[in-house]
Amino acid sequence: MKKQAIDCKFSRESNSNPGYNKYIVTIKECDGTTSRVPAYGKDMQDALSRLVWTERGLKVDNLMERLNTTVIAFVWLLAMGIAAI
Repeated sequence: MKKQAIDCKFSRESNSNPGYNKYIVTIKECDGTTSRVPAYGKDMQDALSRLVWTERGLKVDNLMERLNTTVIAFVWLLAMGIAAI
């Protein structure tokens, strides 16, 4: 099961960026819990798409961190193997 946006409500106009609005999005997590997250956009659809892109960016960052750790461990083991030869 994936995360789902189950409710989105207009909160106010953005103070720092004229023309943008703040929305409060209620998200149902994979484990069934709900969380409320702010999202900003020109309209509700824009705010939701920006929120999705932010979530994708966080997933990619986590993947790159794990990948970097794996690559460092592999290079270290390779260097130790070459040094042993």
